[in-house]
Amino acid sequence: MGSNQSTSLLLVLARCEQAMVDMLRPALNEIGISLEQWRVISTLRQVEYMSMTTLSDLSAVSASSLTRHVDQLIDMSAALRQVDPVDRRKVVVALTKRGRRLADKCAKAEEDCLTTALDPMSKTGRNLAELVEFVEKAAADR
Repeated sequence: MGSNQSTSLLLVLARCEQAMVDMLRPALNEIGISLEQWRVISTLRQVEYMSMTTLSDLSAVSASSLTRHVDQLIDMSAALRQVDPVDRRKVVVALTKRGRRLADKCAKAEEDCLTTALDPMSKTGRNLAELVEFVEKAAADR
């Protein structure tokens, strides 16, 4: 793994995440949403609707703060709560048309960041290469 050999997958993942977040944050600021709101929007973009529990799990936003972020998205007219069409006792969250437009902008920003990140000469590219090397070594050791 080169001169900065790492022994912790969590540290390698954390460096990759931080590098990507650092690249994405200016675009999110321009769009007008937080990192946590981006996680919620990006997760909801993949489905028609989702329960809060599932949304928390898949978006990596803690259940304790998810309600606040969903409330903010609702205030922005980007999301709504509705009765689950399958089980009317439950409430689900969905993106509105405005939320889907925001999600598309976020996806484009993320795609642009990933293109930059994959440059092997960039710090992020080196972090991602280290992650791949770490995973390959772990797989070979099995």
